[in-house]
Amino acid sequence: MSDVIKINTNNGTFQKIEKSLTIEEYKNRGQWPLDYIAGKGLIHPIKQLGDKVVGLEIGVCRGENIVFFLENCSNIERIHCIDPYMEYNDWNGVITQQQMNEFYEITMKNFERHMNRITLHKDTAKNCVPLFENESLDYIFIDGDHSYSGVLSDMTNYYDKLKFGGIFSGHDINLLEVRNAIIKFREDNKIANEVTIVENNAWYWRK
Repeated sequence: MSDVIKINTNNGTFQKIEKSLTIEEYKNRGQWPLDYIAGKGLIHPIKQLGDKVVGLEIGVCRGENIVFFLENCSNIERIHCIDPYMEYNDWNGVITQQQMNEFYEITMKNFERHMNRITLHKDTAKNCVPLFENESLDYIFIDGDHSYSGVLSDMTNYYDKLKFGGIFSGHDINLLEVRNAIIKFREDNKIANEVTIVENNAWYWRK
């Protein structure tokens, strides 16, 4: 069942709340792909990267963006994805451990048909840095900790992992802390390559 019932503690009434669905369930309802898929505007640039593309996504949530990439970019050979699935305070409030456990369970279901092209690292982005050699990735998509320090840390830790000519990208450039982290990183590293903003507040530039 995709629906749960909870009690409204203010008035004692019951309220029907829809849980997150798997991609298969969305497809059965005719609702896939979802309008809010973070990387919709990156499909064309990724397709231009050539064959045997290896990507990295920081921040998995339910894995919807990753599956969308794999369904639409046959040139992606493997996506590494990083998420500790631990409670944290995001821009829209606290994401509880219970929610993270639910997200992880849904992610595993969403990934079932694509596991030959996915490597999931259930850990923090900082801990995973040594797993990747410099200039080993064709694209990087950052959508994890949206705080200023979190975004800046991910950008700083992983930029060297991207090949020259690769796509450095992320989500939520509409958020002030994300935008300021991008500005700071580019200033510190003297990056002049144009930033392109695409659908659903995603952004990228070519290294």
